[in-house]
Amino acid sequence: MRRPSEVRASPQDWVAVLQVAYQALLNLGISNLLLFGSQAMSFYMSNPLRSKDLDLLTDQMGPNSLDELTRTLREQQPAGAEVRTNDVHTRFFQERIMRTYSVELRVRKRPFFVEIFDAVLDGRPPSVVTPYVQQGKRWNLDLWIPSREAVISLRLCFRQPEGISRLNASRLNLFIEANKARLKEQAIGEIIVSWGQAELVRKNLDQLEKLHKVKITAQEKILEAIKKAEQKR
Repeated sequence: MRRPSEVRASPQDWVAVLQVAYQALLNLGISNLLLFGSQAMSFYMSNPLRSKDLDLLTDQMGPNSLDELTRTLREQQPAGAEVRTNDVHTRFFQERIMRTYSVELRVRKRPFFVEIFDAVLDGRPPSVVTPYVQQGKRWNLDLWIPSREAVISLRLCFRQPEGISRLNASRLNLFIEANKARLKEQAIGEIIVSWGQAELVRKNLDQLEKLHKVKITAQEKILEAIKKAEQKR
């Protein structure tokens, strides 16, 4: 039987795209750029994850910046990437709005997207994450990334009805195992409660266990930390 081809880009390839995209956005004067998504997880892992997209966060993005980023990627062709198109997608969450600025590429003939979000947690400003970010150097870049605890908190807050998929749970467990000696469950609980996401996280974890028979590593400790953080309020 023929083995199915991998649809996600290798770390070597997406790092090449990251290096060009991150520097291009800094050159455009975007000062609060944050590494996001699975790349934020990979920052803290000795073996970075494969990925189908590159996620960044800033509220300083706009259509002109997207066009300039697209032009730079087309000119520099990191990892031999072929630029296809760009787009701005707007989603509405009650009174909040989230825009995603995306560039569609082909990396080694596989679809790959650079996505820059202007909001988190269903339309909240990036400033809600700011207290939990730190600076670090990797892949020859000076980066701003969420702390380990904030990375976990964000991954537990996937919106319903999808919640946490089996794949995302598996990747999160790899991340937790790789960082367990340095994680503070208490901080995870405090972050989730500060965002008002305690019930969502409980629902996501319950759904994950019922539908997929999967639990997040240290799940009980995280739930207990959430409970204690709620009691302090």
